[in-house]
Amino acid sequence: MFALEKIENPNLYGLLVTLRATVLLLISGTVIGLLHQWDLVLAVICMVRIGYFVFVNGPKYLDANTLKIVYLGMGITCVSGVLTEALGIYFDFWNYHDLSGGRVYPLWLPFMWALSFLFLFRIESRYIRLLSQVTYFQKLLVTAFVSMVFPTIGEFVTINLGVWTYYDMGPQLWGVPYLAMFLLMILHTTIFTFLCYWCKIKKIETAIFKF
Repeated sequence: MFALEKIENPNLYGLLVTLRATVLLLISGTVIGLLHQWDLVLAVICMVRIGYFVFVNGPKYLDANTLKIVYLGMGITCVSGVLTEALGIYFDFWNYHDLSGGRVYPLWLPFMWALSFLFLFRIESRYIRLLSQVTYFQKLLVTAFVSMVFPTIGEFVTINLGVWTYYDMGPQLWGVPYLAMFLLMILHTTIFTFLCYWCKIKKIETAIFKF
């Protein structure tokens, strides 16, 4: 596969980043939808994907400082996601289908939350490359846009393939409540802001997580 970073035309670069991310989401959502009854299999796939990033892909393409912050972001997102899912399921805002043994919590969820941060980070970092003069506010706008739009695309697929259903969360678009889109955006932008502050406090030099 060609390297996006070698493309010099900014318009073409931005278009290909968007198309690539969308296609990957559609494929990932379809795989989750088709395999959701075998959540252990999905959990193993997610762990392999995380392992590949940690031991192969991450060190190859990211500097050490950025890599540490991405690991931290993945960890925070994983913990936040686990708590969010537990509360949402407990209060019947949504539920997952076709789980064995009367379980309500799929085994792959924690790993998928961690991967979601990595996925969003990659899109955000590529969009930020297109900005001529990068400010923190511009980064925040990019983060908010990416975290609201792209996860929603993935949820369109998984929800309509019967992975889970939302309840009592107001108006929806193809099964995804607008409130869920907004809250996910708030969660991710909050984590992004925390990581930027963390880098500032600890004096960690990173291009993406820098005020």
